[in-house]
Amino acid sequence: MSRRRFVEQERRLAEELSTKFRGTASVDIAVLDFPFKKLRDEDEKNTERLEKLFKKQKGCRDWDIFNHIPALIQPDQLDAALERSNISSEALLEARDGHLQLDFPAGFLLSCLRSQHRALTAKASRGITRWTVDLYNSVYTDLSDDLKTTLIEEYSYEKKPDDGEIYSKIREYQGYGGGGNPYFESRWWALLHGISSHKSDNMKQIIRNPDFRAAFDIQLDVPGLGGGMSLGSTHKVFGMKCHELMLSYLDDNIRGFWTKIFRGDRQAMLKLREGKIFGAFTEREREAMWPDILSETTDRLIPSPSSFFADVHYLKGPADCVKALVELWPDETVPSALERIFSDANQETDRCIIQQSESTFISIPGNRSDRLELGVLQIWIGAMRDYLEMLPEKEDDSLVAKPRSQPNERIGYEFASLAYCLGFESEEIRYQIQRSPDEEIARKTLLKARDPTRYKYDDADVANFVGQMVRFFSTAKKREDETIMDSEGYPRTLKRKGIPQTGIYKADKSSLYLERLHSIREDQSNELTSFFVRRSVYFAFFGKPNRATCEKLEKLIGEEQGRLTEQNRQEQEQWQAQLAREEQQERLERVMLEEQVRLQRERLEEQERLQRERLERVMLEEQVRLQRERLERERLEEQERLEWERLEQERLEEQERLEREKQKAEQVRLEKERLARIEQNMKKKTDKRGIQQPNPARSKDDKKQSTTSAIQKNRKRTTRIDFSKLAESVIEQPAESRGPASVPPLDRRTSQIQEDIGEQAIPQDLQALTGETSTSTSNLKTPTQQAVDIHFKIRDHGKWRLLQTLSVDPSDTRELKRFVVKYLRKHEPIYTCDKDKRMLKVETCFEDAIADGENTLYLIPESELNDGNDSNGSDSTGSGSNGNGSNENDSEVPPSARKTLKLS
Repeated sequence: MSRRRFVEQERRLAEELSTKFRGTASVDIAVLDFPFKKLRDEDEKNTERLEKLFKKQKGCRDWDIFNHIPALIQPDQLDAALERSNISSEALLEARDGHLQLDFPAGFLLSCLRSQHRALTAKASRGITRWTVDLYNSVYTDLSDDLKTTLIEEYSYEKKPDDGEIYSKIREYQGYGGGGNPYFESRWWALLHGISSHKSDNMKQIIRNPDFRAAFDIQLDVPGLGGGMSLGSTHKVFGMKCHELMLSYLDDNIRGFWTKIFRGDRQAMLKLREGKIFGAFTEREREAMWPDILSETTDRLIPSPSSFFADVHYLKGPADCVKALVELWPDETVPSALERIFSDANQETDRCIIQQSESTFISIPGNRSDRLELGVLQIWIGAMRDYLEMLPEKEDDSLVAKPRSQPNERIGYEFASLAYCLGFESEEIRYQIQRSPDEEIARKTLLKARDPTRYKYDDADVANFVGQMVRFFSTAKKREDETIMDSEGYPRTLKRKGIPQTGIYKADKSSLYLERLHSIREDQSNELTSFFVRRSVYFAFFGKPNRATCEKLEKLIGEEQGRLTEQNRQEQEQWQAQLAREEQQERLERVMLEEQVRLQRERLEEQERLQRERLERVMLEEQVRLQRERLERERLEEQERLEWERLEQERLEEQERLEREKQKAEQVRLEKERLARIEQNMKKKTDKRGIQQPNPARSKDDKKQSTTSAIQKNRKRTTRIDFSKLAESVIEQPAESRGPASVPPLDRRTSQIQEDIGEQAIPQDLQALTGETSTSTSNLKTPTQQAVDIHFKIRDHGKWRLLQTLSVDPSDTRELKRFVVKYLRKHEPIYTCDKDKRMLKVETCFEDAIADGENTLYLIPESELNDGNDSNGSDSTGSGSNGNGSNENDSEVPPSARKTLKLS
């Protein structure tokens, strides 16, 4: 309808409304009557809503212009009422607030155009006796239909019309069931657009599609179904691309059900309002309808648009799973796409595959058409069975952050394999069956175990771990027992439409197979179960097969199962007979084998016994031989050790003897050199004194001095001779024989010399010799008796390490010698040496240790004895010094000799 015509129609109605309006008055509520058919039916819910509203407002507010009730009255009736109420027509026309009370005679009824629910609510309320009405001066026939319709359909703001009423009004004014009215159609379109532009677009989409438009027109034939219309959800109906299934639900299920109930009587269907089947019918009509209702509800629920939209919401999940198997072409639906990808591959020409459980399949007789039809149904049934575990979560950052379930790759793989097994082929199906769900599950498990944003795996390790997990998955054994759902997880209330509860979904999975859904025995159940609801929804979308088809299918399945049972029985008998023969043969072989094993075991035991005895003899002989060899070796080693000790003792004694001779010769040589130096020095001093310049003034004393010099010269010569003999006697005398008795003669000789030549004539060296000799003699008289700490150092990996320290009494060194002997025997080959790696004898090790003042014995293994680069750890200051400031040659001289020969 054009805008110009719409505006002209609005202006014409406004002029007619102004001409026919006679005023506003308050009338007795008992005179209100609602005779027009176009009024909305009595709605208990709307009445209850108005009651609550009036209670909240503490009144009905009938004077509010939105609550005025438009009413028609004839001119003579209005004049009589004005005269009766003593009100002028001018006052009535000017009063718009309803304060004027207009009274009518008893039995009078005022024809009202709308607000039936307000009047009913006011009549039911206490204290409300009057209501405000707008009066129009006209008889029923004189008021134009457009104006009457406008007044009837003029709604207040408290309640908007539902989607079913809007759809019915638009279709009615479009001409369904009679002549159309573009003006009022435009008004309803404007009202719908004002309510929701989204619903307006969905309504236009229905109008453009003749199949869906005809299917939804069931609401005009059965007005009671209009309450379930949902214009806000029809976009899902078109968006699912399952038009055949939707039309099957609307036409075959809803329209077919109500047509059968009312036996095609349209007038009877018009009586059904607000979902109450028997409310508008007589008892006789109800009795006639009841058998048909029972017949149609043996295997399904009573359908309606409300259940349709709820079940469409449920079908979306399975539809998305089926869409994952095929790529839809433009303007193509899911059922037609399944027919397109049906290739009948890997199928027997005269057989159809029927799935009985997750892993059980049978085949029944059938042609290609049967395979296509049954294959499509089984794909949809499989999607209904597992859609909750197959659907991937939508990845969208705008979604609400809430826990979401993850799809099961194994279920998706098995669903695609089912489609391929039934003869369907597509790129999507091939992709699903070629990938490994176990590998994807293993990979996701690794990534889920550690956050990929914080951790990472090596690529080689990931491949290895995934392979190990897949191999572990393959070891799982199939369970034979049925999984029984816990009663606590089963909901107490049963939903009759829409998406089922999770507990019901899991409980019904094992029942959703073609054989049971099409079974005739399921029609005989008198209980409302969750499977009954699922079966009803399945029949609503995919159509209920006739009884003959179900019986044929059930018969074919039964025959095939009987054939398989008989085949299994025969195979079982053959298998049992074969098993019995094999068991008998195996028993004979086992007896023979046991006998052979027994004989072989006895033979082996005898061989082992003989071998063991022979080995015992050999081992005994070997032990005897080894014992003899060990004793002989120990005897030889003991001989060698004794011989070595003897030779070592001789070598050390010879070395010591040679050392003493060497020291003695060296001492003699040094003493001779010292005496020579002393004599030379004395000679030089004597010569120096004798050579002096003559003094003329002392001529008298020269003669006397010359005489004295001659005497001194003779005395010096005598002293030198005596000292040389004395030194030689001291040197030649052994250290053992030099005791305290030998010292006094020297002192006496020295005293005699001093007496002969005087104190001044004795050289300083001789005086020092005399003092030192006395000191040495006094030291020899009192040897020390304090304990001496002897340190043992051992050579360990090129370094000296302190092994032990012993406190030794010089008067008893046996403990020291025992320690050295035990250690050398326990750790041989090892040697006792001094700091210069000279081997020492056990008998003299104490004297050798304290000889150099270090009190240390060095233990050197044979492996490091010849190592020329090692250090003895002593505090030597150079190659020619022994650490005490003496020459290396002086270290060879015994301490007693060095003290005695300290003349120089």
